[in-house]
Amino acid sequence: MKLDTLTVDELISLFVSFSEQQYPLTLNDEGGKAKQIIKKRNEIDKELRRRGIAARLELTKLFTHPNTQVRINAATTSLGVAREPALGVLRQIIKEDFGPFRLDARMTIALIEDGTVNPT
Repeated sequence: MKLDTLTVDELISLFVSFSEQQYPLTLNDEGGKAKQIIKKRNEIDKELRRRGIAARLELTKLFTHPNTQVRINAATTSLGVAREPALGVLRQIIKEDFGPFRLDARMTIALIEDGTVNPT
């Protein structure tokens, strides 16, 4: 599939689909199986970046998605263009979620706050 031929809405839909596929793999600690899905999701991120800030900001519409994996992926991918709202999503996940999602959100915030990661 050539991502450059898709609309932004189609790219966002694919992002959601890949994130939903990743959810059970994250829950079951099957990182190896998730690698291909994450790679595909990263390709979508690259295409959105190529299209500019407005395209990347479309991911913020996913901040209230019912699936935790979708929310955390959208938030971490959006940190460079919507830092505070994305951090808010991660903080909410820490408060309300469990296990690997809480850990991922905590780790992401810690790396940003200590300057190890500077989202772009």
